[in-house]
Amino acid sequence: MQLQTDANSIKNLQWAPPQGTGHCRGSYTIPSAQLNGVIAANSNDDGSLSRLNMTYQNNMACQWVFRGPPGYVSVVDFAFIDTECGWDFVFVFDGTVTATNLVGQFCGNRSAVFGYSDVFVSSLNNFVIQFKSDGAVTRRGFLAVFNFVPANEVCKENSDCNGGGSCVKGTCDCDEFHSGPFCQQSRFNRTRFVPRELHSAVYDSTRDLMIITAGHTLNSYSEMLNDILIYNFTSLKWTFRQPERGTLAPAERFAHTTFMMNTTMYLYGGVTTAEDSDMLWTYNIDSNKWNVIQTTGEYPPMFEGAAYVFVNTPKKPRLYVYGGYIPLAQSFELSRMLFVLDLNTFAWKILPNSPFPSWGPTGVYHNATNSLFFTGGYRFAESPFQPTLQFQIDANIWYNGPPQPFEQSMSYAQSFPSPLNSDTMVIWGGYPTTLTSTSDNNIPCFSQQFQFYDLSCQTWSYVDVPSSLFVRRKGHSLIVRGNQVVVFGGMNGVFLNDMVTLDIPSVTGPSDQLRDECRAKNWCKNSFYWCQDCISRPYCSWCGDSCAFKDATSSQCPSSLKNSTSSLSKCSAAVSSISVNQTVSSLLIGTGDSKDYQFTCDYPTYDILISLTTATSPYAPLNISMLSVRPSSIYSNESNSPYIFIPATDRNRYSGPYTLRISNPNQSIDGPITFSLTVLLTPSPVFSSLVGSGVGGGGSGNGGGGGGGGGGGFIPNLKPGFDENSIMTITGLSLLLTSLILYLIHRTRENVARLRRNLASSETQPLPKLPPPFYKVEMSVPEEVVQQIMKKRGVARSSVVGGAAGGAAAGAGRGVVHSESAESVTSVRRITGRSTRILASARLNIQETGNLRRPVPLSIEPVINIASSAEISQGTKAVCINKLIILPGATALIAKGHVPPVVIGSTPCIFIPNSSSIANKKKQWFRK
Repeated sequence: MQLQTDANSIKNLQWAPPQGTGHCRGSYTIPSAQLNGVIAANSNDDGSLSRLNMTYQNNMACQWVFRGPPGYVSVVDFAFIDTECGWDFVFVFDGTVTATNLVGQFCGNRSAVFGYSDVFVSSLNNFVIQFKSDGAVTRRGFLAVFNFVPANEVCKENSDCNGGGSCVKGTCDCDEFHSGPFCQQSRFNRTRFVPRELHSAVYDSTRDLMIITAGHTLNSYSEMLNDILIYNFTSLKWTFRQPERGTLAPAERFAHTTFMMNTTMYLYGGVTTAEDSDMLWTYNIDSNKWNVIQTTGEYPPMFEGAAYVFVNTPKKPRLYVYGGYIPLAQSFELSRMLFVLDLNTFAWKILPNSPFPSWGPTGVYHNATNSLFFTGGYRFAESPFQPTLQFQIDANIWYNGPPQPFEQSMSYAQSFPSPLNSDTMVIWGGYPTTLTSTSDNNIPCFSQQFQFYDLSCQTWSYVDVPSSLFVRRKGHSLIVRGNQVVVFGGMNGVFLNDMVTLDIPSVTGPSDQLRDECRAKNWCKNSFYWCQDCISRPYCSWCGDSCAFKDATSSQCPSSLKNSTSSLSKCSAAVSSISVNQTVSSLLIGTGDSKDYQFTCDYPTYDILISLTTATSPYAPLNISMLSVRPSSIYSNESNSPYIFIPATDRNRYSGPYTLRISNPNQSIDGPITFSLTVLLTPSPVFSSLVGSGVGGGGSGNGGGGGGGGGGGFIPNLKPGFDENSIMTITGLSLLLTSLILYLIHRTRENVARLRRNLASSETQPLPKLPPPFYKVEMSVPEEVVQQIMKKRGVARSSVVGGAAGGAAAGAGRGVVHSESAESVTSVRRITGRSTRILASARLNIQETGNLRRPVPLSIEPVINIASSAEISQGTKAVCINKLIILPGATALIAKGHVPPVVIGSTPCIFIPNSSSIANKKKQWFRK
């Protein structure tokens, strides 16, 4: 049973939030007693035409939790969904809110005009719907009607299944060409495999096979795949393969690439939680075995949304990787880096950065110009327009082509060289993620359009696939087989597992004569004005003072092509290099002469101002012109200060060397003219306004922060001009800080050296400024040593301490004690053993301790930590107890046996015959 969702049918139903109360807020729980009702992002919008201009708000987060009666399921029919494409979503969970229960992630305008029919039937009596918006761009929102029915009464007759299936036991059983709870959605060749997106497919023309690898099936890194699906176009059968446990195989991943070379399939890159995203894998289809090829050089990091282009030239096959972002990085930064892998040597190399970063672009290789062409992708505030990018491999330089409208610049699309015309790039699918206003609501979020880019005349044309076919998607795979494309999977709000075959439309291109004129104009003449840049292309020649297409007629060359330069050695080598944001002064140029200068600019969001000032009087103007590129810029050669202004929005801007020419046309002035030349880069106000409006920076909304590799926003180490005062201030502060650090290091070293000298000497040590802690130090020797001391020194036995105060030194080992009186021990040489307290790790050197004139302790502990009489060992022993001051930092040195403590008082050496009187003697010791 499909629901009625028009304004008249729903006006008497219960709403959440209540009708007329405005936008949703927080969470709503639908009780089991409520079997039907309406939910909406804006309860003031009932879906009628008069409400078309209503919008939701930024940063909304709403949730509806449904719990129907047991044995019931719910039918949810969305009257409309219209959100910001790619940023604001309606999530549908079949059950609780978990990644595995996510069955729909809807965004954009999902009108029936574009073939959508969003109806959901829960599998149980509970489900959840969420709505979330980001911080920029709002649209109409969504409105849905729900109705709980018994699980066996979703459909009652075959007519409920819309001719796409039959009603069996209360549910619609759809045929292979339809899907949805009421078979209301057309589908092409649904398969039994797990629905997925951001997988990869490659065509094996030798075996006539399509090989699909990996991908992910939910909006979660935990649901990545590593299976292989093989479709045989001859037998029309599928084969499913999974790596065997314990065998060598790539880990689960998505957003990777695969390509065929010499009947072997290669796999590289993608997003994976394993540490093999930088490995190059090969797969043998016949043996079902994987192998790893070790690569060298500077390989790319793990990118999501990078464009991979395989160049299969006979002598030098290569793999290029451009753009993307690092998904596991702390910050969201897009990349404008370009990497190349030589598939002969398996060595990586980093090439020049592109003018703009991009996430989700697509690209092809063009053999005639030996160039890479990239289009689409997220660029955010990095670019106010969407130019087609060209990387000319011979010249190693990027160029901007004609821009596309935002609504037709796709992300996560697929591109390929047209099999019908080698000078045509074809793009299919994807979705535009740069729609910024409600006026774009007539543009579908997911595309099923063929886009054609003529690489000769640099023009775009478009052919729509009828909406009745409903094959819209992004993140799909695509192969070219003959004059057809075969598409598998992808996502258009739900994950797909169908296979779609489409004929490549034929488009009317330019005539052969016009195409030759386009090649002469766009490949050479209008693009490259520097001799070395021109000559590096095998299809161009330097004719006099301009670049011409080699196959052009002589009338298209300022001088005859037979006089053209085709050798790099014939180009003028007199090109002087200059730096940006600096002024070069005292330059000289003679009458009728010209001089060429070159600077490099890799800051696509900055305007370029090239200014020239003459110092010669009277009035002596010079001319300035660009050789490497002819921008649609502002020129002025009418004063003593000619200049060229090239804004960041100029479509001819690129990242690389710029060559300019200064000429002196003054015939009436004798002698050379003195001039100065400045190349100044300043932030473009166009990009500044975009960043300031919230379009750039953030990672949500229509922004998404900075351009990787220095490509976006403001460049911190590049100033609009040379600020001498700032440089002097920074230099002075740096010198002052360095001097302070060196002074502190010097004083610290002096204090440590002085302390060590004092501790090793017999001089009286200075007391610290703060009261230090008092410690008890025990030194013990066996009874036989005591007897020796008594005999040699004649010391009365009653004056020598016996017993073991605190038990710390009992059994500490043999030692030799030299005593000059009965009240102090002046030196102790420790031979073996160790104490049980702080000195437990001490290893005293015999020679070192034998020369000391201070007592060396065998144990140290705070005065308050006195052992009980039960801990005291039996027998007669010699003990001296001293009160010490431990200087700061000396405890660790004492523990290692390096320095003695500082004794400020000691007890007399008292003989204690047994342990029975120790308790009383402790009091005497500490009173003394």
